Amino acid sequence: MLRGALKRIGKLRNDFAHDLSSRLTRNVVNDLYNALPEFGRKAVEISVSKLHEAIGNSGKSPKYQDLSEKAQFVHIVLNLERICCAACDLLDGAKVDNG
Repeated sequence: MLRGALKRIGKLRNDFAHDLSSRLTRNVVNDLYNALPEFGRKAVEISVSKLHEAIGNSGKSPKYQDLSEKAQFVHIVLNLERICCAACDLLDGAKVDNG
């Protein structure tokens, strides 16, 4: 479910580590966004409007697709981190029968 997005994050890290001239392009960010499961994409879009409300901005909330590549990437990574933490919490709470 998250494997595709996590692999892309790893590749992006490697690209930057081995080529300091690497750039965060719209295509790279779109590929990462599209690798998220449906609920992950929805979470990213909701987080944009929720952050806008939380910091007290008046006026219309920006849309995810109107953000810069950097801002889109930040929203994706923060939501991916929260999804992974929630999955770990679920696993920690699960009872395992070792028979």
